[in-house]
Amino acid sequence: MSQILLTLSIPGAILLFVLIKTGMRLIIPFAICVVAGMLGMVVFIWASADPIAPNDPEFAINPVSVAAAFVTGAAAFGVLLLGVVVIARWVSGEYQSVKEGHDT
Repeated sequence: MSQILLTLSIPGAILLFVLIKTGMRLIIPFAICVVAGMLGMVVFIWASADPIAPNDPEFAINPVSVAAAFVTGAAAFGVLLLGVVVIARWVSGEYQSVKEGHDT
C-alpha cells in the first residue's frame, strides 16, 4: 500500500500543480476525483456481487477489484491533495480578499 501511495503522490502532486498553475478552478479536479471515486466503488461492489467471488480465496487478486481499489485510492488521494491546496491558499490569505460573487 505504501508503494501505491508513493506512486500516486509524485504524479498526483505534479498534475495538481500544473492544473492550478494553468488557471483551472479547483472544482473541476474535485469533480473528477468524486466521479472517479464513485466509479471505483461501484466497480468494486459489482466485482464483489458475484456469488462465487467472496468464497474465492483469490478475490484479493481479482484484476477488477484491484483496479477498482486503485481508482478509489487515487481519487481519495486527489481529494486529499486538493484539501492541502485549499488550506494552503486559506492560510496564505488568498481567500481574504474574495467577496461574495467574485471568482477565486
